[in-house]
Amino acid sequence: MNMVLRIKKSSRKHESQGFTLTEILVAVTIVGILSSIALPNYTQSMCKSKQAEAINELTMLQTASMSYSDEFGIAPTSWEQINTIMPVQTLTGSGNNKTTATGNLSSAQTLRSNQYSLSGSSSGTIINFEVKPIKGCINYDAKACVNTQNGMSDITKGDSNSSAVATTCT
Repeated sequence: MNMVLRIKKSSRKHESQGFTLTEILVAVTIVGILSSIALPNYTQSMCKSKQAEAINELTMLQTASMSYSDEFGIAPTSWEQINTIMPVQTLTGSGNNKTTATGNLSSAQTLRSNQYSLSGSSSGTIINFEVKPIKGCINYDAKACVNTQNGMSDITKGDSNSSAVATTCT
């Protein structure tokens, strides 16, 4: 009888250590559910953060374009002209070397964050700029315009559902 008690005691001790397979499966399932909820929110927050940086660049370009127009009496048509007011920092080459934008406004430039491509156009007194994501964040683009004659400006941005709509600066 004493022997039977010893076996039961030792087996009880062994059973109480560790987690059961069911407990582990429940814990993994809960972590998986929480991750599936949190990951899209994290991704969307990252896209919005990158877009905010690109919109900040557009705002500075609007200001530089107005300053150039005020100083020289004409709207800028090239990146070099805007660079005389404010250097537009971009990346070039495979080594991602930082430099200033060159060429006419329609020539695409990679912003220094390496997340957005920047392009522009000039039509009389209205200057348009556009940033498009290079990878990921598909609809998180932005458009901006400035009218150097009357000072009107506009910025629109895309979101997770749709791209940026056209700007109005007339």
